[in-house]
Amino acid sequence: MVIIQVVLCIITAILAARKGYNPFIWFFASGVIGLIILAFLPFVNEKSALNEDERAVKKRKGNIIGGVIAALAIIITLAIIIAE
Repeated sequence: MVIIQVVLCIITAILAARKGYNPFIWFFASGVIGLIILAFLPFVNEKSALNEDERAVKKRKGNIIGGVIAALAIIITLAIIIAE
């Protein structure tokens, strides 16, 4: 189970980097839910058709979404560990 989760983390981080988001944040936001949400976010890398301002705004929003998911995942994981 842990190996599957680590693989999902790595896949999510790689996909985030390819789309132009912070892979470190999205590594911790992974799991099935994080991966699905990231799949629906637009590309914000240099190759996207967005202008610089739009790209910066969408990139920031995407990284905030990833950060919130990561924080929730960490809190839930700690709660499970403490409860045991």
